[in-house]
Amino acid sequence: MLTSIFGYCYKRMSSVPIRDPIIGPIKAALRASSGQIVLVGATKGGVVIVTLPNTFSTTCQ
Repeated sequence: MLTSIFGYCYKRMSSVPIRDPIIGPIKAALRASSGQIVLVGATKGGVVIVTLPNTFSTTCQ
C-alpha cells in the first residue's frame, strides 16, 4: 500500500510504501539535529513511523 504525502498547496510531494493502512490521525515532527520530518500514525496492527529525508520540500509553485 502506498500512502501519498501532500504539501500545503495540495500538491502531491511523495509516496511512501507502508504495510497496513493508517486508521487515525498522523502526527508530524521535525528532527532538529538532521532536518528530517518524522510521521507517526496508528494502524490496525500497531504504530507506523515514517522518516522523510531532509531533502523533502513543501514549497508551493
